[in-house]
Amino acid sequence: MVIKECLGKLRTTPVKIGGTSWSPTFPFQTKVEEELNTLLSQTKSKTEIAIEVMLTLMRMQLFVDGNKRVAMLFANNIMIDNGCGIISISQENQSEFYEKLIKYYESNDMNDLKNWIYLHCIDGMDI
Repeated sequence: MVIKECLGKLRTTPVKIGGTSWSPTFPFQTKVEEELNTLLSQTKSKTEIAIEVMLTLMRMQLFVDGNKRVAMLFANNIMIDNGCGIISISQENQSEFYEKLIKYYESNDMNDLKNWIYLHCIDGMDI
């Protein structure tokens, strides 16, 4: 996957995130490409890579709107391409997800949220 072709037009205005006073820095294409290429080239499981890519993109806030949707689509592309199922946040888990997401935004420590997603948000097919 060529990262440059997937990025689109990056945001050039500040964004506010509900539930926190934390705000992301402006995204720069070269930095975004480097970080994504580093994440995608890890030797971890494809599921773990997909979750880390998703959370990193969510925190970067590359666009004015739709960041969580785009991040989840990108991650699910990795998941589906590698037969790992999909990442899906159920309605019943959304408030806990957003609570953990805000903590991740503020701390930049994704471990708790990453583990929670792995346990509660991976759907696949039982054969």
